[in-house]
Amino acid sequence: MKKIYISMFALSALFFTGCADDFLDVAPTQSIPTSDVELYNTDSGAKTFVTSIYAKFLDWDMSSFGWIGLASITSDDADKGSSPGDTGTDKDVLDALTYNASNPSAESTFIAQYDGINRCNQALNMIPKLDKADPALRERLIGEAKFLRAFMYFTLVKCYGGVPIVDRLQSPTSEEDKKMLLTRKPVAEVYAFIEKDLQEAIAVLPNRSAYAADEKARASKVQLMLY
Repeated sequence: MKKIYISMFALSALFFTGCADDFLDVAPTQSIPTSDVELYNTDSGAKTFVTSIYAKFLDWDMSSFGWIGLASITSDDADKGSSPGDTGTDKDVLDALTYNASNPSAESTFIAQYDGINRCNQALNMIPKLDKADPALRERLIGEAKFLRAFMYFTLVKCYGGVPIVDRLQSPTSEEDKKMLLTRKPVAEVYAFIEKDLQEAIAVLPNRSAYAADEKARASKVQLMLY
């Protein structure tokens, strides 16, 4: 598959929408300011941060048409189908392996993964501060957030090769954070970051049997080891 050059515009946009003073989306019609720690300082409040990460996977750009095109139509797993004159928005270009960074599927998938990573970073920034939430729950939620962040980076490195490693919330006035967002890391460094997140998640995630019946789909030690 041809390498796709990272769009500086895409990551610059994320820079101004992903800083620490942003709002945490918890539902399509609800958002809460992350500046008030006490607002979340309960077990349910702590869960809200990680639930928002899982919710990101329901987004169209995260795991639907664009992702299918980029992951499957560019390989032998799928074909655009339909008539030759039907572009399928951009799927004919993907099928012919003539796409580039301006391709809608390539761009939307890239941005969606970093939106999800920002939610992971938000969770990892806030949950340790929630001292009224159950310590074991906080530890588990941190493990889930690290697993999900690793999963998103695995998607990115498979699709784009080396990518920026954004491992924290950003300040819009920080030159160091701007550099972090716009520096493409080598593939080996991205995989090392993924492995580190996974190892840290393994250390704290419980076995699947420890989850309640309505939480069996959450990240657990068994699922992580299979991954």
